[in-house]
Amino acid sequence: MPTNPETKKRKREFVINYIKNVCSALKTCEDLGIDIFEFYLWLRADEKFKQDIFRAREIIFDEIEANVYKKALVNPNIGLKVLERHRPDRWGDISKLPKKEIESEVKNLLPAEFYYITKDQFKELADQILKQQEEIYKKYFSVEPDDNRLE
Repeated sequence: MPTNPETKKRKREFVINYIKNVCSALKTCEDLGIDIFEFYLWLRADEKFKQDIFRAREIIFDEIEANVYKKALVNPNIGLKVLERHRPDRWGDISKLPKKEIESEVKNLLPAEFYYITKDQFKELADQILKQQEEIYKKYFSVEPDDNRLE
């Protein structure tokens, strides 16, 4: 079913604001004065709109996951949760250990030094990764959409 230009514009605004509102359909509907049921109708009737909403969610989930991993490197409690989730064979019962023992176990996992690279090289690589993440963030969240995108 063809979409009229005004509806296309509203859908485009919705997708942009949906990302800005961290995938809150209700908040986006309130901000744009759109009935939540209209949003659900658009999802059912317009496959391209549905794909954009799905893509927006994936971008947000990727950002959340990247932030969790960054925090896991500096916070032993978050690190343990990540390990429990991704390595249950080794870390599934870790919650039964006392907190001090857990923290020392996590610290023992981190290598004191690398064999093939220096600590400075590792720090430089980590800084490059953080810079790449910032560029990816800007790419997805600071770009104006192409007018022909939702045709």
